[in-house]
Amino acid sequence: MALLLSWPTLRTFLPLGLVTADLHHWTAAYEIAFMGGVAAMALSLAPLEEFSWLMRPLGPAGRIAVQSTTLLLVAGCAGLLALIPAHLFHDWQLVSFRAEDSFPALVLGWAHAAALGVVLLQVPMDRILRPILAMVLIAVVPGLVIGDTLPGQAILAWLDAGETLRESFEFPPTGAHWVGAALPMTGWAACALALAWPGADRRSRTCDTPS
Repeated sequence: MALLLSWPTLRTFLPLGLVTADLHHWTAAYEIAFMGGVAAMALSLAPLEEFSWLMRPLGPAGRIAVQSTTLLLVAGCAGLLALIPAHLFHDWQLVSFRAEDSFPALVLGWAHAAALGVVLLQVPMDRILRPILAMVLIAVVPGLVIGDTLPGQAILAWLDAGETLRESFEFPPTGAHWVGAALPMTGWAACALALAWPGADRRSRTCDTPS
């Protein structure tokens, strides 16, 4: 409901100057869609873990593929609740903003967040801690890190899933941008496979056995 109401809310309050001057209601709609999708993905980690025993016959690679697809679909379905009203009643006003550039960047951001979520699913931890940790890593840490140093740039590259989306508001992403944004996502997927492969079935039995 909050995501559905985001478009009329932005439409009403942004012209009143109640937010920063450089925030436009169409780029804000995409930002809300991204964060709404990430929040929905984080909340789906716990139930997805509960049903991981159904994926055990698929093996580590199959299980990770199903988990990644599920998280991406959850993020997409939630995020589209904010975008559908914006596109039904669109009146793009920013010359530099192009929905055909920003929408693929948005999907890429969701995929990046989903890859990180899959890694967290392979690490045994409390079910309440996992969604909190996902939101902290994706939404909080990138805002606290300054990319002026090599360690800071590395952290942002791995955790800032929305970077390409924000850049797409100002100029069309180039091929180098897409490749650079996909590399950390590929790294997270490889990390998830590495965590899932050795002793995956034994760890799943320990974590998934009902008390």
